[in-house]
Amino acid sequence: MNRVLFLLIFCLASACFVNAQDNTAKFTISGYVKDSATGESLIGTSVYLKETKKGTTVNVYGFYSLTVEQGDYTLVISFLGYKDYEQSIKLDKDLRINVSLQEVTQQINEVTVTGD
Repeated sequence: MNRVLFLLIFCLASACFVNAQDNTAKFTISGYVKDSATGESLIGTSVYLKETKKGTTVNVYGFYSLTVEQGDYTLVISFLGYKDYEQSIKLDKDLRINVSLQEVTQQINEVTVTGD
């Protein structure tokens, strides 16, 4: 009888601990990243949240997806040769953010190579 009672109390206590686990709501930020001039997907673009340093990269279809806890964040999307995109977001539901990055061009002076 004591064993049955002990087992019953143990099971009830275990159920309470399972429910006490972190119930922080998580939401997903997702979307597509493209070149603003051509509309081509920018494969390998970095997508991250400044505050948490959590991030991902854009896949071969131009798609990204990042799941984090509810909160206020700064979404940063960057790719070499393009202007960084930053947006403050309040993550309290799933968000779809599609971005078109603008190419950054720099004009440099002509280089002349001479030999002796």
